[in-house]
Parts: sequence; C-alpha cells; structure tokens
Amino acid sequence: MCQYYAFVCCLICMPVLFAGVAAGQPITSPEQVALGGGVAYVTGPSVQFYNPANLMIRDCHRSTRISLGLGGIYHSDGHDYESLDRFFREAETVFFSGTLPAGREPGGDDLDHLFAGDEFYRHTIRYDFIPVVVSWHRGESARSVALRSRGFSSFEINRNWFDVSDAREQEVFTRQLREQYMVLHELSYSFSREVTMFNRWHAGLNSLFVGIAPKIIVGGLHSETDFRSDYTDMGGRWFSERHLDSRTSGDLSAFLSDVMSQGDPQRSFDRFLSSRSNFDLNGAGLGLDAGLTYIIPLGDDIALSPHVNRPPRKSLRFAISITDLGAVRYFQDAAEWRSKSDTDITGSLPEARFLHTGSPGSIIDYLMSDDEEQRVLDKMEQQEADSYTIQLPTELHVGSAIQLNRIAAMLNFNYRFNSTSFEPDGWYASAGSEIRLLPFLPLRGSIQMNPDRDLSFGVGAGIDVGILHVSASARFFSRDNGEVDWLADTVSALGLQVRF
Repeated sequence: MCQYYAFVCCLICMPVLFAGVAAGQPITSPEQVALGGGVAYVTGPSVQFYNPANLMIRDCHRSTRISLGLGGIYHSDGHDYESLDRFFREAETVFFSGTLPAGREPGGDDLDHLFAGDEFYRHTIRYDFIPVVVSWHRGESARSVALRSRGFSSFEINRNWFDVSDAREQEVFTRQLREQYMVLHELSYSFSREVTMFNRWHAGLNSLFVGIAPKIIVGGLHSETDFRSDYTDMGGRWFSERHLDSRTSGDLSAFLSDVMSQGDPQRSFDRFLSSRSNFDLNGAGLGLDAGLTYIIPLGDDIALSPHVNRPPRKSLRFAISITDLGAVRYFQDAAEWRSKSDTDITGSLPEARFLHTGSPGSIIDYLMSDDEEQRVLDKMEQQEADSYTIQLPTELHVGSAIQLNRIAAMLNFNYRFNSTSFEPDGWYASAGSEIRLLPFLPLRGSIQMNPDRDLSFGVGAGIDVGILHVSASARFFSRDNGEVDWLADTVSALGLQVRF
C-alpha cells in the first residue's frame, strides 16, 4: 500500500516542485512526441539521449536492436495537417540547402497574428536525426551506440521593425533582432545496469537502474547575433544609435568578413557557404546524458527476475534524467564581432518589408536590405578571439508511469537550463498514455501544458510485429483566427527497428 501512496504523492507534488521552470519540446522519437516525454516509460532507441537507464527495461524478449532513420522536426509556427511536407522543406532550407532564402512579406492582419499581443515575434525550427542506433542486452547490463545530428535555429524580432504608428508615444523607439544558430553531430555510447547495493533494503523484485551516456560532439556552423537600434524624437527628426554584436565560426566567419569588405551578402554567401558547410569540423566538445529509473512490479509480474526474459507487464515506475551536460569549443575560424558606436540623424523611421528567415547568414542580408540599419555594418570590427565555448542546452526530466498489461499512463515534467531559443521561459507538464487494443498496434496520446500556448496534444501509433517495429507521431495546437485552426508544431518518425 505504501507504494501506491508514494505514487499519488509524486503526482501531487511534482507540479508544485517544478512550477516556474523552463520548457523543452521532445522531438527525437515518435514515442516522446506522442507521449509528451515518457522519461519513466519509453524504452526505444531514443533513450540513448533521453534516459539511458531505460536501456535495461526490455520491450520484447529479444536482446539486440538495430534502429534506422529515427528523428523529428519542430517548427514553432506550426503547419496544418495538409502541409506537413513543409516541415522537411523548411528544415532543409535552414540547415542544408546552401541558399540564402528571401523572407516573406507580412500584411497587417498577419502582423497581428504573428505578434499575438506580444512585443516580440519568436521563431524556432529544430531537427533531430539519428541515422543508426545499435543496442544490446547481456545479463545484468545493457549497452548502446548511436549517431545523432541536430540543429537549432531561433530568432526574435520586435514589432517596431514593421509598425511605427505609435513611435512618438514611446520615449525611445527601439528595434531589436537577435538570432542563434547551431548544428551538432554526436557519437554516443551508453551503459546501463541495475544498482544492487540497495536490494537488501527492500523485499520483492523492485529494481533501480542507472544509465550513463558520454558523447563526443562535433560542431558544425554556429552563430549568435544581437542587434539593437534606438531612435529618439528630436521634434520632427530622429536621433538614432545602433549596436551589433556577433560570434561566428567556420564558413560563417569568412562570409561575414567578405560582406564587410564587399557589401554583397548574396555574392559572399555563394562564395563561402554551401550545403556542406554544416559538416565541417568547426568545434569539438564532450557531453553526458544520465538517468535513474526505479521500477516496482505490481501483482504477480515477475519480469524483473534475473531468470525471466520478457518485458514487464504490470509496474509502477519513477525516473529522473539529465541530458546535455557539457559544452562545445569552437576554434575553426572562430570570431567575435562588435560594432563601434554608430549614430545618425534621420527625418523618418524605417519600416521593414520582409520577415527574417533564421537561415545562416540571413541576419546580415536582412540588415543590408534596410537603408538605415545597414550603416552599422560599416562600424563592425573583429575582436581578438581564437576560440569560444558554448554550453549545451541542458535539461532535467522527471516523470512517473504506471503500466497495467496493455495500458500505460504517465506524467512528465521538464526543466531547461541553457536555452537555444528565445521562446519564453516557463514550465511545462504533460500527461500521456499508451493503449494496445491489438498486441501489435500501440496507440499513444498526450496533453501538454506549454509556456508559450495553453495546451497542445500529441498523437501517434506504431506497428510492432515480431522482429520489426515502425512508428510515427505529431503534436498539434489550436490557433484562433476568427475560427479555430489546428496546426502541427512537431512531426517525428522511426523508419525501421529490427530486433533479434
């Protein structure tokens, strides 16, 4: 009975303990997307980067798994279900197209939608792709090796770039634009086993699993840029002051240096940046993912016995994991840029026609297209910097789950330490479930409370037949534009998993 009281207390206390923390969006695997996380329950190939302790939990009687083509894409604006192919096209454009795309032109109604009563419009696109994971279970331990590539592109821009109607009502009329861009490639090795030193403190088959997954990280392109311009009313004319700070590596540094001297972003982009730029070695680092999972068998389930070779059917689970501890040191053409103070007096305020795109190098092209703001590039100076360090986007995951044969329910909570985006801080919690109406057909769903919108819903399904497993999922949210539209902000799929 004490075990059930502990479960109830955990469910009640977690929202209190984690109120006010920052949110992350799981996109690596279909199970995570559909379940809103599942740190205590998920056992697929993504646990390598999510909770390595779960490698010890079998999902079938076979001991070796090879997973191919696992990944997902997150787009903060979302797309309707008829345009899901746009996720892949836009991710390719931002990360691997080798082109400098033009921004779209927002209309008046579009501005109201984009900013939605906020001063800033924030946009993020991310991808995770795991081409291969090989995991094996032997005796009292489990191991896994995986490759992963992932990218982050995020920016925020305030409404003053497009709307100057209330400029004279502001003491200082400020235009701000910030962006972050990063691509990482990783080789991870994980090890998991049962911690037996606590067995004498409890009866039964309760098990505590621990897992660690160190990883070697290769940094592709990276940039951080912060631009700000202030306009002060001088009785019909405007006094302006601009500042621009940037850190870049690899081909982006060569691109920026060439723009400074030539003044032609498209020419410089064609000369220095290509679809291969994100595969260059621009930086290197180390990271660590680690986790603990505690399982309490329920009823007559003896799956955790060392002499039984099958997955648990009835269990109560608690888990905690921390992901992306570590940092990347950028050294290949690493550069820091800073503008000297740039001031001017102008007769009118500028208005931008197009939105920023978030592609590498596009922020410079965006400033060059603005007759007023482009002058800050004439004041740019490269600072002395042989290298610089970027922390990984560390996250803490806490969750619980209960499984009763073909039905499972779970709660998940996340805390983010080093965000790679400008999305608002806050906490998110999710409640998810999985049901198998047929043994080979897992159906998954979840409801998630986010800091940047009220609710989102995850849905997914898989086919689990013998040695083969495939699955897919998406997460949806609603947007009210006079009538309610449902949009997907995340899609994820597992191409194929073979088990033997």
